[in-house]
Amino acid sequence: MVALYVSIGTLVGIILGGVIGVIVRKKIVERKLDSAEDYSKKVMLEASKQAETIRKEAQLQAKDKLYQMKLEFEEETTSRRKDLQNQERRLFQKEEALDKKMEQLEQRESGIANKEANIANQEDELKKKGEEFDVLIEEERRKLERIAGISAADAKEMLISSMELEARHEASTLIKRIEGETSEISS
Repeated sequence: MVALYVSIGTLVGIILGGVIGVIVRKKIVERKLDSAEDYSKKVMLEASKQAETIRKEAQLQAKDKLYQMKLEFEEETTSRRKDLQNQERRLFQKEEALDKKMEQLEQRESGIANKEANIANQEDELKKKGEEFDVLIEEERRKLERIAGISAADAKEMLISSMELEARHEASTLIKRIEGETSEISS
């Protein structure tokens, strides 16, 4: 009987040990499971925080890049605007210079046209005066012919004869003088 008690006691001890072991093991597993869940929650929370930080950093970088691109665009736009304004100013100056040259050319053309008109008027006046002089000369020639009683051709011949005589006289005087000078030099 003692052996039966011992056997029952052992059996109860083993069963109780097994139940306590199962309970203790269950508690340990539950603690490990809770600990794993807590760890996974912490990892998830940490991962979520890191993802949020990365997302915010990415947003900041994107905003910064966008801001830099905007500044570059504005600088480029300002530079192009200045270039365009400079080109526009140069074109305006060239246009003004061309306008002044056109004005000067128009004034020159106007002056030339006026001078040509004046010259044409003077030519007309000279032509008229020449015709008047021709008429007057013809009238005077006729008067002289009538007064002298000789024609223009006769007067011309008389003038030529007179000039020939005068030239011969001057030539003979010159020859006599040269001969005189030559004889004085040879003596």
